[in-house]
Amino acid sequence: MTPYIFTEAYNCGKILKRCLETFHRHHDNKVHIFGKRPDFDELGEIRTHPNNVLIDVSTDTILECLYRNGHSGTAYIFAKAFHHETNEHNDIVHFDSDVIFRGECLSDITTKFDEGFDIVGTRRCYRHNRNHRDDVRSQPDTVNTFFFGMKKDKIDKVDFNTLRSMCEGHNAITGHKIIDFFDPVVYSGLVNGARVHFLDYNDYGCFDENGSKCNAYPELNELMDFGHKIAHFAGVGSGYNNYKNGTTTSSYSSWSVERFYLYSSSVLGENLGSHDAPLADKIRTILS
Repeated sequence: MTPYIFTEAYNCGKILKRCLETFHRHHDNKVHIFGKRPDFDELGEIRTHPNNVLIDVSTDTILECLYRNGHSGTAYIFAKAFHHETNEHNDIVHFDSDVIFRGECLSDITTKFDEGFDIVGTRRCYRHNRNHRDDVRSQPDTVNTFFFGMKKDKIDKVDFNTLRSMCEGHNAITGHKIIDFFDPVVYSGLVNGARVHFLDYNDYGCFDENGSKCNAYPELNELMDFGHKIAHFAGVGSGYNNYKNGTTTSSYSSWSVERFYLYSSSVLGENLGSHDAPLADKIRTILS
């Protein structure tokens, strides 16, 4: 079955531009893109690609308010994609705007769907978590959301606002303790019998089952999610927005702006602020 693939351009069209260029280079699948008209303008020529489905949410005042709190807005879009009444698809795939596709990746998810798995993504460690959370080590590992798929019929049928809260990492109706974004939804699936397949960390970065990030690109994978098939910078969309607004009032906003500087140098060839220049050069060389 053809999956419903979605991503976000909201406040980060400049970042999504390169992501879409690399996705369409290696795939022939439609992508549903949530954003505003100015975000779509930032996409440049790739905006008109025939496999883009632009979903204009410019007039959604609720979403505008939620995006002032970053992940709340992203959770709202996730809920739109995963809510049982939003589309006819059961197989949902998502990728972040700051992902660079180095090869064909989608079949690694769809093949596992066909084999009977319900959730496919990179491993988010609970037993070997690096958050120093001893209270969650007995819980199953979940998946990161920068590139993953899930069958929505495994999710409890809850109202939209409950699902939105779960997507944001709150309201764990299963009683599990939560580390990060979307984990309550994953646990909802697991309680309902969902089968999980973890993508090879040599191909997609992140952790192995022992909590190690020492894959084929150990130096880069420690700093981001880097593998043979994908590079995910993390925080760049937020960093771009914080850069535009001059927001560095928290440790996260400062970190995200630094990530945007690294991304700008290594992917866009723009030196906009202080960053690790040798690291940017190394990333640029590998991605070229």
